[in-house]
Amino acid sequence: MVNPIVVAAKQGQWQLVQEYLFAAASDQVNQRDERGLTVLMYAVASLEMTTVKQLLQAGADPNRSRPPHGITPLMLLAGLQSNPNNPEKNPVQQAIAAMLMEFGAEVNQGNDDGTTALMMAAYRNNLPLVETLLAGGARAKIQDQQGTTALEWAIKQQNLSMVRKLIEHHAPLDLSDGDGNLPLTLAIKTGDRVIVDYLLQAGAPWDQNGWFTAVEEGNVDQVKAFIQGGYPLTQAGDGGDTALHIACLEGYQSMVTILLEKGPKDMVNAVNQAGDTALHLAIAQGHVEIVTQLLNAGADGNFSSNGEPPLLTALTATHGNAQTQAVMVNALGRAGVDLDQTLWEGKTPLMLAAMANLAAVITTIANYSVQVNRGDPNGSTALMWACHRGHGAAVEALLTNFPALDLNLKNQGGQTALDLARLNHHGAIVALLESYISRSA
Repeated sequence: MVNPIVVAAKQGQWQLVQEYLFAAASDQVNQRDERGLTVLMYAVASLEMTTVKQLLQAGADPNRSRPPHGITPLMLLAGLQSNPNNPEKNPVQQAIAAMLMEFGAEVNQGNDDGTTALMMAAYRNNLPLVETLLAGGARAKIQDQQGTTALEWAIKQQNLSMVRKLIEHHAPLDLSDGDGNLPLTLAIKTGDRVIVDYLLQAGAPWDQNGWFTAVEEGNVDQVKAFIQGGYPLTQAGDGGDTALHIACLEGYQSMVTILLEKGPKDMVNAVNQAGDTALHLAIAQGHVEIVTQLLNAGADGNFSSNGEPPLLTALTATHGNAQTQAVMVNALGRAGVDLDQTLWEGKTPLMLAAMANLAAVITTIANYSVQVNRGDPNGSTALMWACHRGHGAAVEALLTNFPALDLNLKNQGGQTALDLARLNHHGAIVALLESYISRSA
């Protein structure tokens, strides 16, 4: 049977609704239509305050929800679009909200997603209604199923007054939303410095997860926003890596520039748990431009807390680009790093380059003052190592770039470079050395 009260409400005939109420039974007042809406919901949605009051007095249930989403009249009211161009509606909304709560509306009831009327009002940027709901006992601590609170909606709306009001009513500053963002992170992402400053004054904690996510994703804009908000750039995350470590590892050159400009000077030499500085990581990944940036910013090219100075990292990098290794070795040399130092098991950079057949690196080292005839603890020179391993490119680079090369030197086994080439059956190198000796005679 068709309920005439519902029909009149759907048609907006409020005078007729009021007339029907005098003769209606209580079960008629709370009946739903085919859309799941009650007469009270229609009246609330139309801001018909007089009808709302009469319905409540006639027994309309303020907590009867619309299936399947569980929307109550109070939620429906809070979800109405706030219209700043029609401010006279705001007092009506407030009055209806107060009336619903007076007649027993559960102000903290959530829909099937856990969303409360307070969250909806904050989402709609309706500060007057937020204040009314808070005065009626709405709890600002509640999260919906996605982890969102009313405070987070207020921050996204960049409504400082609403943020202030919610915090005054104990809105939590340490609850993360479904994406893992704390309120301070959301404020930073909106770029609203006033709200950021207020949250910091209110004791909002920094969101380390949000910071490192922005860094790892290379999100320069968010990183800038964190920095403008005062985030401590030296804070270390997993493995002791700072933001600078991560940016150098990933090759985010523009981010490295920002971090070096805004961070403390000593940050450039911060060490992670593996003993690596940002310079180590940039070198290991072959990020030449970043290596130069770091050295210009004061990175210590000789620093080693794990037994591996940056020069050794450059010589043993596994990215497979010898030319890049040469450029980095040159950058370290220009920064004052000794390219003739002992690095590993008594071996110099020149020896290591010869052992790895890094002809471009050998050519680069030749521009610096190094002892080409220097031997390791076994008396083996760079040339001997190249001959022993059959690295023709390295042998040729040594012969071409080092006029002082002594082919008559012997290791502790009494072998010359030519002997080692013959012993290991490297015919092309034997021919190369014999030709060189012949020309030099």
